[in-house]
Amino acid sequence: NTAHYKSPAFDKLIADTLKVADDTQRSELYAKAEQQLDKDSAIVPVYYYVNARLVKPWVGGYTGKDPLDNIYVKNLYIIKH
Repeated sequence: NTAHYKSPAFDKLIADTLKVADDTQRSELYAKAEQQLDKDSAIVPVYYYVNARLVKPWVGGYTGKDPLDNIYVKNLYIIKH
């Protein structure tokens, strides 16, 4: 949530989806949550930054899956090669 979006109505709808066992009802709640998000949106991202990384095959612990593109050096290690 890099935009720091906050909405009690949206949070309640998402929380309600966790309480519903029926797939149809859950889909309806997700649709309502999406409508709430659309209603509240002040901006529409046109693009996202992309960072290319060259990671040697002997570097372990790098997943490349952090949503904020953080690299935690404490998780990296050298694989014997």
